[in-house]
Amino acid sequence: MRRLLPLGIVGFLAIRGLAAAQQPCDSYPWTITATSPTGGSALISVCGEYTGCQPHSPSYQVAGSQIDVTLQAGLLPGCQCPTVEGSIGESVLVTSLPPGTYSIHVSLMYCENPIPEGDTSVVVGGGSAASVPALDPRGAAAMVVLMATAAAWKLR
Repeated sequence: MRRLLPLGIVGFLAIRGLAAAQQPCDSYPWTITATSPTGGSALISVCGEYTGCQPHSPSYQVAGSQIDVTLQAGLLPGCQCPTVEGSIGESVLVTSLPPGTYSIHVSLMYCENPIPEGDTSVVVGGGSAASVPALDPRGAAAMVVLMATAAAWKLR
């Protein structure tokens, strides 16, 4: 049961991040943001406007402390697509990362030509237990007093 709680939190944060990233974003060049919702993961969001082929199918590759995110545009053979204008909002959840600082590079793969879209970085913490808040001694004492007061009030 304890194991399910962190997984549920990761899932909730990922869905929340994905929903937020799907909102239209009016910026060019693209805005690249990254957070570490729990120890061992990074949520990378890409937001902006595009003209031409609609960016889709984000994928990632991790090599050392570098995370490369690639979105596809233009279909082979012929590399053709309808010319449209729109907003992009995509997110990628990268899991199983050791603690550390990661450089993130996002590119758009148009046919076979990568086009750099932006860079950012993220600090990934330790295990999920490190991100659980704990009470200091004064907080623990206050909690004991409050619980004792509540118990005494309930028993009267």
